[in-house]
Amino acid sequence: MESSKHMVKKNGLFFWRWLQSPKTVGAVVPSSEALAAAMARAVPLADGYVIELGGGTGVITQALLNRGVDPKKLIVIERDPTFYNLLIKRFPNLAIINGNATDLTKLAASAAGIRQASAIVSGLPLIGMPKPVQHKIMDECKALMGTQSPFVQFTYSLFSPLNRQEFSLTGQRLERIFNNIPPASVWQYYKK
Repeated sequence: MESSKHMVKKNGLFFWRWLQSPKTVGAVVPSSEALAAAMARAVPLADGYVIELGGGTGVITQALLNRGVDPKKLIVIERDPTFYNLLIKRFPNLAIINGNATDLTKLAASAAGIRQASAIVSGLPLIGMPKPVQHKIMDECKALMGTQSPFVQFTYSLFSPLNRQEFSLTGQRLERIFNNIPPASVWQYYKK
């Protein structure tokens, strides 16, 4: 559990970044530990790379490590420079990349020569992004996903954050987390 002083500081930073850029920071506070743990539970413990999109303050990153994801095989992509700097200080032994998920295949290849991921975990506010950006991100993700590699996404919506037919995915809601502000659902998708 985090100390209350650290949590207040982290929440304040998140809120400040949201005020500056509400379209790219999808919430006013970071994901709860309950939501982060649910996201991590959706990741199979396989001997492959796990890529996290939108590391933010590192709540989901920490949950993935707690779940048993090998730190040498966890790659975190964060576009926001403030969050990126926070992540490299908080997790100095992880591969944290300052970049955009729309360039995921290039970033993964340059980071560790990654051509396939065993799972991709997204904290990105996909549902609020323009359709062309959603398609670019999902095309990049699907290029790295094997048939057994899940794409894990959370949403505050009651419905799937991705149109499964439009993105050629199968998927289902795994959990609804009420201990989060606001309540959220964890979805897991696979390539058709």
